[in-house]
Amino acid sequence: MERLAKLRLYGVTALLVTAIVVLLPVASSAGSVDSKVDVKIWGRAKFDMQWDTGQMATELASYLVDDSTHVLNFNPRDTRFGISGGIAEGDWKAKAVLEIDFWGASAGDNLLPRLRLGYANMAHKSGFSMRGGQDWIPILQQNPATIEFGILSWGGNLWWRVPQLTFRYDTQGDTKLQFLLSFMKHRLRYDSAVPYRPEEKMPWILGRIAWKDFLKDGGELAISGGFRTVSFDIGDNKTQDFSPYIGGFEFNLPFAEKKVILKGEAYVSGGAADEYLHYGFNYNYAHPDEDDPTKGKVISSTGGFASLTWNINPTWVIDVGAGTDNPKDEDLKVSDDYVLPVRYARNTVIFGNLKMKMNKHCGIGFEVMSFDTEHFEQVDIPPDTYGDLNKTYNLTGQRFTLSTWFVF
Repeated sequence: MERLAKLRLYGVTALLVTAIVVLLPVASSAGSVDSKVDVKIWGRAKFDMQWDTGQMATELASYLVDDSTHVLNFNPRDTRFGISGGIAEGDWKAKAVLEIDFWGASAGDNLLPRLRLGYANMAHKSGFSMRGGQDWIPILQQNPATIEFGILSWGGNLWWRVPQLTFRYDTQGDTKLQFLLSFMKHRLRYDSAVPYRPEEKMPWILGRIAWKDFLKDGGELAISGGFRTVSFDIGDNKTQDFSPYIGGFEFNLPFAEKKVILKGEAYVSGGAADEYLHYGFNYNYAHPDEDDPTKGKVISSTGGFASLTWNINPTWVIDVGAGTDNPKDEDLKVSDDYVLPVRYARNTVIFGNLKMKMNKHCGIGFEVMSFDTEHFEQVDIPPDTYGDLNKTYNLTGQRFTLSTWFVF
């Protein structure tokens, strides 16, 4: 396995080097060749040194599973490389975007490239555009200004990059509105026991309306929502049905000629899990209030975050913010006293950082994140383990990050 992983790494690296060698001359001499394709290359090298006063559930900042174990991590995974090709013909502009990072699976200590973005976009001068491929989820588009890669995962920010087909229409009048319709779903996941997941046959159907020039300096307000239906085979030619949903509000408000930026989002959701980096909060198959076994219960959550950025001058930037995610206890029940063994009962994160930009390409930053994670006490009731609805405890801890980066 380790040898195979190394061969994959060497193969991808060779492919990237070949692409750079071939495409850089085209990009640098676009005015002297016949090709109409505009090629752009970008990326960054980033190194994070992290000290945790408690054990995170994942390598990225997420939620606490222990508050007594101290952890040191040297992390170069947030290094990225991207390339795009665009062309304009008639009333249409089209482009393809590819970007990778190194947050994929690891074999030993090797960090493998991972597809981050990969989509094609076609835009008409009328304001209509269509995008197909892997991109950021098209709703709840705001992200907090953290240095840490996780950007408040399980801490009030629903986000991910998911395969999708998304349509947008931007109005052409004085008031700039954007209307969006999207179909979004993860790919099939093959497994030795279950060849694929045929139950989630319906994609998320999502809509968003944004007011894109809310303030003099720009700004944006948006509302969005979506749904899907899911059926699971429970035997005897019966299925158990679920109806996941999501609704949200978001804002991005610049002030003082964009020296101060306030942004955030709030959401209510049920079964919004895998496609929103909110794993573990999808379905409750055994809710005690359901008289009809063919009707399942989605796990509802409410949450959100707010993030404030102060660009003091071209060199110094301060960011502060907070977020929380709170699953609904009632939806977790398997009896009057016990709940599903979910990731947590509630998770709250507060952060602050200071960044120094040495120039427009490189910088250094220091960040402190504070976590307060509430858990249900675990009870073994053979053959399963459940959480005690009436007994909870809190874990608290911090992540300290010193980060350096070079962007091109």
